[in-house]
Amino acid sequence: MNILLFDIGSYFQPDWVLVLERMGHHCRNVYYSFREQDVYHNEAFEALFEREWKEGDYDVVLSSNFFPVIGKCCTAHNVRYIAWCCDSPLNLETYDGYDHPANAVFFFDREQYLEHKRAGIDNVYHLPLAVNCDRLASVQKDPALSCDVSMLGVLYASTLPVLTSKMTDYDRGYIDAIVKAQSDLYGAWLVDDMLTRELIDRINAHYKELSDKAMQITDKQLSYSIATHITHRDRLSLLKLLSARHDVMLCTDKEKMSETELRLLPQVRIHGRLDYIREMPRLFKTSKINLNATLRCIRSGIPLRALDIMGCRGFLLSNYQPELQEYLVPGEECVLYESIPDAVEKAAYYLAHDGERERIARAGLARMQQDFRYEDRIAVMFETAGVEG
Repeated sequence: MNILLFDIGSYFQPDWVLVLERMGHHCRNVYYSFREQDVYHNEAFEALFEREWKEGDYDVVLSSNFFPVIGKCCTAHNVRYIAWCCDSPLNLETYDGYDHPANAVFFFDREQYLEHKRAGIDNVYHLPLAVNCDRLASVQKDPALSCDVSMLGVLYASTLPVLTSKMTDYDRGYIDAIVKAQSDLYGAWLVDDMLTRELIDRINAHYKELSDKAMQITDKQLSYSIATHITHRDRLSLLKLLSARHDVMLCTDKEKMSETELRLLPQVRIHGRLDYIREMPRLFKTSKINLNATLRCIRSGIPLRALDIMGCRGFLLSNYQPELQEYLVPGEECVLYESIPDAVEKAAYYLAHDGERERIARAGLARMQQDFRYEDRIAVMFETAGVEG
């Protein structure tokens, strides 16, 4: 097939294109950034789409993450649009645009898929992400990245402290109680049910009392702010406690870390960012333990990073996620923790038991090779969307 792909900069795009071409498809990969742009009606993108459409005879259009304007363009040209979402939640304020007939939208997070189904959207599906083990097989260990425990990623500084500083004492206390309840709970997301319409209206009314120009927040914005706040605390706590006992490396953009974060993590070795294709796999293969502390608003799904770790034959220590429990065997193919103290205890145990750790890493790779191949995911995607692949 002739495939038009729109690349929004997602990490899995290169592997997606590579495997599609290996399967015999012809791919035209076009980069476009929707950052701070209208994703519903966008004249610049629509003009780009028309130019690309005139250049090729395409059978299907693909993108990582869903963009209503792409569905609009595909519907106008009567061509199927398949979106495979790698972010959770999607940065969409409304459900507008899902009803374009061309659309087939796949979510890696089952809870996000179910949320859309409950909203009456029919052309959405659940499909876990994949990993290209063939590409990762040739990766070699890098002595410069040797450590007991590594974590790759940002610390997720949150806007929540700023938002709550302008709330009434009552509402601030209510949000603090939500944070406390959710912080101790993995595998379920209580926050959205607790952010009632009455609460949001009351917060916004108080903001308006303080200033006519005050921002007005939505329940989705506040939920995401709470999620990043809890994730920030999770990651700082894990790194601080683990680095007091072991050699811990954090791979992130040091220039974006605050003075407070640097002060809290004096024993953590900060390496700097790593390139996804070339450098990141070497870290996963070299580290004794690869730590995954999932962004809390990913409610059930398996993050791409967890798959990449196991696809490199790395040892994965992750917070509990329902779909990790469902698709893998914890304790045999990966290790899951249910609290910060549990993570610290399990890290110490597996650092002291090399044979068990290496056996689990091998079994995790075998599971990726068997059940998480791009070829299989693409076949399911095309069949579900009614596209002959």
